[in-house]
Amino acid sequence: MKTNYYKVKTISFSKSFFMISIIIISAILGLGIREYSNQISKIKSQTSIKTESTLNRLIQTLSSPFWNLEFKRMKNIIKAELLSEKLIESISIQETDIDNNLQTIICISRGVSDQFTNCQKKSFSQNLKKNKDIMRKGKQIGQVTIYFSQTFIDNQKQKALIDITMKLALLVTIIIGGLYMAARSL
Repeated sequence: MKTNYYKVKTISFSKSFFMISIIIISAILGLGIREYSNQISKIKSQTSIKTESTLNRLIQTLSSPFWNLEFKRMKNIIKAELLSEKLIESISIQETDIDNNLQTIICISRGVSDQFTNCQKKSFSQNLKKNKDIMRKGKQIGQVTIYFSQTFIDNQKQKALIDITMKLALLVTIIIGGLYMAARSL
């Protein structure tokens, strides 16, 4: 009779330990999903802040060379911005023609190993760009457009996912190990 009692006690303990482990892992997984969502929001927010800052800086530094048609100076300013911010893949400058249509006058992309290429004929995804008007005496005379690097954004998301996964795996291991050690001492 004693053997059956210990066998029943062991089976119920195993089931209890398994159920507790599943509950803990589920709770930690839920926290991980929430944390990943927060990290994605943070990446989007940082992208927006960096983009707005870069656009404002470009508008300030390009206004004079744009008005004076100093193409070499405009290209140098664009190249400096592309080198300083990996989030940005390309920058283009458009001028407003007589009919108020925008015509691209300069478009530079950063390629592999930070090589610069002309991107006037390159098409970009519409949702991966942001632009701002160049104004003179209250009238739009042009526009600066920044095109984002989807690869950079994807790498940031992947980095966040790996970081969270590693933290969660460590947390689960510590908690389950602690529970197992506590249960063994009973």
